[in-house]
Amino acid sequence: MLFQELHNYFTLSIKRCHVLREALDKSPYGLNIKSVSDTRWTANYGSILAVIESYDEIIYCFQLIEEGEQFDKESKLQGKNLRNKFISYEIIVLLKFMENITRTTNSLTAHLQTKQLNILSSMELITNTLKLIKMMRNQ
Repeated sequence: MLFQELHNYFTLSIKRCHVLREALDKSPYGLNIKSVSDTRWTANYGSILAVIESYDEIIYCFQLIEEGEQFDKESKLQGKNLRNKFISYEIIVLLKFMENITRTTNSLTAHLQTKQLNILSSMELITNTLKLIKMMRNQ
């Protein structure tokens, strides 16, 4: 998945991670990118939100790495390819769509993952979440 590729790109290199960390520290909105969880949907919402909130900083970091002399050709090429993916119309639309869906389902998934689950409140939350998703679909 693209989020995991983004996370790995920055976290598997100290130099690249430092560039991103500096850019995020300067930004009032920058959130640290997170690994996507295969099992925790609430973690996926956090990952998507972090990418959206830090989108400009991430693109800026790709440009810094591409132009930086301290980075090897492979890092530059990989960064350029990731940047091109992230600035594509399809990815931007997908990010907003995924943000809307995961924001809508976030409270439900958090509730369903609690240790003490109340069946009645869970059923009500499922019904309300389905209504919201149907409304989104029809818009």
